[in-house]
Amino acid sequence: MTTRDQANQEITNQQPAQPQPQDCACGGNGSCNCNTPSYVYAIGQYRPFFSSLGLQNEFTAAASALNVKPDDYYAVFSYTVNAPGNSPLTVKPYAYLAEQACWYFVSQTLATI
Repeated sequence: MTTRDQANQEITNQQPAQPQPQDCACGGNGSCNCNTPSYVYAIGQYRPFFSSLGLQNEFTAAASALNVKPDDYYAVFSYTVNAPGNSPLTVKPYAYLAEQACWYFVSQTLATI
């Protein structure tokens, strides 16, 4: 058996590390049942990601039809049209684009999903 084979055999025989419980906020050793939530605050923006080229093209066409910048998502998604007649209803014709988009959070140029 070569040295390389021995090294590979040693790696396959090693047991994976077991996760260790973290300390609880109330000072316990990880087994306490305290209900103290921990919060994470971040400043950033939610941005859409279009999962298909067709969806991206539909958004680009909508932005072009509304004469807005191609990255002005709010203007396209919040655009409303009055319903025909004397109806007080309004319709958001491009809301389906916002529903079909994948959204991710960007904080200081770091994208998270």
